[in-house]
Amino acid sequence: MGTTMIGLFNRMLWLPAILRIPHKEKRVLSLFRYCTWLLTSVSYLVGMPDSPLVFKGAVVVSLYAAARILTDLYAKVEDERLVKGMALLEMAGSAVLLVPTLGLDSPFLWYAFNPVLVSAGIASYTFCWVNLTLYISSATAVTYFMDSTYSRSLPLILQENVHLFTVFLLLTLAAQMTLLLAKELRARTASLLEAKLQAQQSRIAGEMHDQVAQQLFSVVYGLKALSGNWSKLPQEEVDEQLGLIRTSAYEASQELRRAIYRMSEAGDSESPSLYTELRRSLERMTKLYGVELSLDLEGVDSRLSEPQKLTAGRIVTEAAGNAIRHGRCSTLAIMMRVTDEGLEAVIRDNGIGFIVDSQRRKGKQGLGLRGMEKLIKDCGGQLVIQSRLSAGTEVRIGLPMQEPKEALA
Repeated sequence: MGTTMIGLFNRMLWLPAILRIPHKEKRVLSLFRYCTWLLTSVSYLVGMPDSPLVFKGAVVVSLYAAARILTDLYAKVEDERLVKGMALLEMAGSAVLLVPTLGLDSPFLWYAFNPVLVSAGIASYTFCWVNLTLYISSATAVTYFMDSTYSRSLPLILQENVHLFTVFLLLTLAAQMTLLLAKELRARTASLLEAKLQAQQSRIAGEMHDQVAQQLFSVVYGLKALSGNWSKLPQEEVDEQLGLIRTSAYEASQELRRAIYRMSEAGDSESPSLYTELRRSLERMTKLYGVELSLDLEGVDSRLSEPQKLTAGRIVTEAAGNAIRHGRCSTLAIMMRVTDEGLEAVIRDNGIGFIVDSQRRKGKQGLGLRGMEKLIKDCGGQLVIQSRLSAGTEVRIGLPMQEPKEALA
């Protein structure tokens, strides 16, 4: 029985049609129209015993038909000029409705307020106040000519209904402010979503460069080196090199998979140990390139926040990859320490080196260096790069220890 009554109520008010209206403002205004029609109709049917029931029923049905037509029209029309014209026509019809129901004392007074709200939500703000003025003027004029209670005394009408006019003014102002706030919130939400999307794209691009690209480059380099020395190497060493290449390719595919999960926010929340991941990645990289690695990891890496772990891992991996690929080093020493003050890391190599200032002036920083500097800046840390030709390169990074609330920000 309850389900049947709800279905009947939905069909009566045409709620499915309201919910299909794309614009939220129009949807709310349409719902308000039907609610005011229902409440004012009940008040009219019960509260005016002098009018014939057939006449009252005809008024209610006609008003419902008008509400249906107006709801469909407002939902479809986008041109502001047409909306203004429709609002003026509805205002004229509402004024006519107030004639047989005694103007300001009419139970349909609040339903007749709909054109004003439509103007506030869809048309311009100036037009809304013009429409409100016409609404109050027409209701006052009908009361002046049709209601003998006030003895055609305009000052008396205004005095007796000043509270009602104040309510209309406040409602109109509140509607305008609410709708303005809603539009502002939508605009800011869209801007934040766009910024979040751009940040996510930048993060994923950085991860692809720092993780997947490094591993794929290791695979290509390893295959190239192996193809030139295949016949000269013992079978055990060939098998070992192939195993490392296979592992690097697998890790690249896994990193791609994790990046896709992070992009869709479907990945698990467990974070691997920074030290464990770094050790495994660096040892595999240096072994493929035949570089001697010295790795010194101190402190408890779990004290770092997730952004700090990601930043430190990406920067150390990028610096090591640059030292091997571009610096053509034969030895690589990496020290990382976690203390109460934060994280310190030093990456040294004996490669060919470069002139840092010259590279910056020429703008030849590459995606890796730019990404490193941005990551450090976002975490409030410091990045220092020292290098000389034929004397190797040293990269120092420092990240301050974050409080829990900063880590979550």
